[in-house]
Amino acid sequence: MACGLAHALHPFLPVLSPSTSTQHTDRRNMPRFRRRLMVEFRGDDGELHMGYSHDVSPHGIFVVTRSAPRLGLGVRLWVDIHQHELLELRGRVIWSRRSGNADLQRLVPGGFGLRIEQAPERWYGFLADQMHQG
Repeated sequence: MACGLAHALHPFLPVLSPSTSTQHTDRRNMPRFRRRLMVEFRGDDGELHMGYSHDVSPHGIFVVTRSAPRLGLGVRLWVDIHQHELLELRGRVIWSRRSGNADLQRLVPGGFGLRIEQAPERWYGFLADQMHQG
């Protein structure tokens, strides 16, 4: 069911790239759109970390954070979609970038790309609502 909704969203989501890096080959087959949502996630160290989304799609999310988990790690991520309405997403880190320099952080934010492997149906409904709001 979730995959069907994600497929239905495909032609309508505007394409916005999360990365200006020329080293990163964009292999995403699903468009994404910018949304800044607060997130919490469990990182390599088992501690709870915070960040925010840079862009989202039905199958992935770019999380801006100074505590980027390592490549390949399975991550539980909680997204605040509306005034403390948290949705739990589970996925795998498909890229990770750390920006130690504050000036560089403004140009190329550090963080990670999460390929979403499990999400509640509400996640897809939220994306559809956001799409219609522009």
